[in-house]
Order: sequence, then C-alpha cells, then structure tokens
Amino acid sequence: MNTHVRAENPVALLRERLEALAAQLAELEKLRKRVGREEKLRRKLRRAGR
Repeated sequence: MNTHVRAENPVALLRERLEALAAQLAELEKLRKRVGREEKLRRKLRRAGR
C-alpha cells in the first residue's frame, strides 16, 4: 500500500498492522505445535532408553 495513503488513512494502517500481527500469530502457533511434538518425542525416547 502507498505510504502516503496510509498516512492519510489510519484505518488502512491499522488493518495492515493487524494483518501482519495475525500472520505472526499463525507462525508462532505452528512453531508451538512443532516444539510440542519434539518435546513429546524426547520424552518418549527417554522412557524407551530406561
């Protein structure tokens, strides 16, 4: 979006920032799930090693 338009339209700027935050949140959720799976696998491997 054009910087000049964003400066004149705070709603557009807020919408753009909200969309960026939503994208970041989606990425964090993916990472959280991945870490959860890895932690579960580590626990399983530790139990199997006993």
